[in-house]
Amino acid sequence: MERINEVTKDCFNALIQFRAADASAMASPQMPYQRLCGFIDQMLAHARELGYEEVDVVDMAYAVVALADEVALHKGGAIRDFWMQRPLQLHYFNENLAGEGFFHRLNAVMSDPGRVDILRVFYTCLLMGFQGQYAIRGGELELDAIVRRVKEALRNQLKDQPLSVQPLRPKEDTGRADGIPAIWIALFFLLFSLGLLIVLRIGLNNQREDLVDRMGPVSPIPDSGVGAGGGPGDEPGKAAGGSASASVQATGDDAKAGGEG
Repeated sequence: MERINEVTKDCFNALIQFRAADASAMASPQMPYQRLCGFIDQMLAHARELGYEEVDVVDMAYAVVALADEVALHKGGAIRDFWMQRPLQLHYFNENLAGEGFFHRLNAVMSDPGRVDILRVFYTCLLMGFQGQYAIRGGELELDAIVRRVKEALRNQLKDQPLSVQPLRPKEDTGRADGIPAIWIALFFLLFSLGLLIVLRIGLNNQREDLVDRMGPVSPIPDSGVGAGGGPGDEPGKAAGGSASASVQATGDDAKAGGEG
């Protein structure tokens, strides 16, 4: 692990926990205040033990303290009231202008290529949401420009996660997943869907053909209109007419026979 990570990781993780904590669940505002003071003191001592120059120790502490004060003021309620009376910057630096001082010190650090570690501390504070004097309407545009400049200055030294092993901010959505472009992922799912549709279509066709084969050929419906004395398909009127003619002829023959007798 890099030296600056070793120095700052516990302090940054404590700030992440403090920002995520429920203010109403805290026993008293003094508890997180004292806890953060303990982590900051530990960071300062550790930095000196690892051989950082005093100017670097002071500047990294200034950046972290400025972030801690801003996080506390955003918590609101009793924590905000408590912090406004005794901000950490007043405790450590005897001033209350860290919203502007942060960026003045940042510019000085950026101008010195040999202070890359300290620049990374400032950059991490910006990634964690520090705004300072730019926490006003329209200030986010200028703040974004500053963040881009710092990132550009660190482009050869930065890694995916600058300092702490804990996530500081969600990664930017680059449209990639594990190095695979999103367009290839979408194309894969499209081809998969088309293949599934074709398989289903073939299955339905096979089922329909099997059903037709099992039913066999369809027989024609016979004609029920068969007349008396007529064959199949003869018209009823024609059959009835034939019967009437036969009856008349039989009656005539009987009458003729009677006359002769």
